[in-house]
Amino acid sequence: MIIAPTEPKALRDLGRTSSLLESRFGADVCWRTRGRWIGVQRKTVPDLVASVNDKRLGGQVSRMAGLDMAVLLIEGEPRWTIEGQMMNVMAGGAGGAGGRGLTKRQWRGVLWSVGLKGIVVGYTRNLPETVDWIKDLHAWTQKVGHSSLQGREPVYAPWGSAGSEDYQRHLLMGLPGVGVELADRIRARFDGVPWAWTVGMEELMEVEGIGKKKAETMMKAFRGA
Repeated sequence: MIIAPTEPKALRDLGRTSSLLESRFGADVCWRTRGRWIGVQRKTVPDLVASVNDKRLGGQVSRMAGLDMAVLLIEGEPRWTIEGQMMNVMAGGAGGAGGRGLTKRQWRGVLWSVGLKGIVVGYTRNLPETVDWIKDLHAWTQKVGHSSLQGREPVYAPWGSAGSEDYQRHLLMGLPGVGVELADRIRARFDGVPWAWTVGMEELMEVEGIGKKKAETMMKAFRGA
């Protein structure tokens, strides 16, 4: 992990420092995994306001386009007056030109504009939480696949042909103990779903993750035994 030398020590301790991140990727923390560059631009609320006022954020967002995954991580929470004026940054403070804060509407507009650039926006309450957040993101990007959103959905409309990958996966996940990853391994092994279940126990057990007991359970479930 590469960290900008201007970041707090708690973040610098996560890896090695380099002063090239800002100029190359517009980020404070970067790493490369599985051929992809991931970068995080960390901003406290006052710094985010300042970077809007002095136009730094626009340049940073443009450079973050060179990343495969770009994140704007906002540390802290904005506080607002009843009129919707930011209280964290008051006139004469650390808000950039004249310490000018943002209204709630302006704040939302900045975040929406960032999102339109394909940049993920995350939030933490303080520096220790930021360190944990970045560690978790780093670990998550090391995973081969991400299946948390690939649960077995009910069928609400026609799926199309029996050759549909989603339909095949749905059928297999109806068997006991078969999740997304195992369903895909079965599909890959048999080039789809063994519709008539013509395979034997030994062939099923050739699939990674299927032992004798699971194979027996799957066969019984499919045959309605």
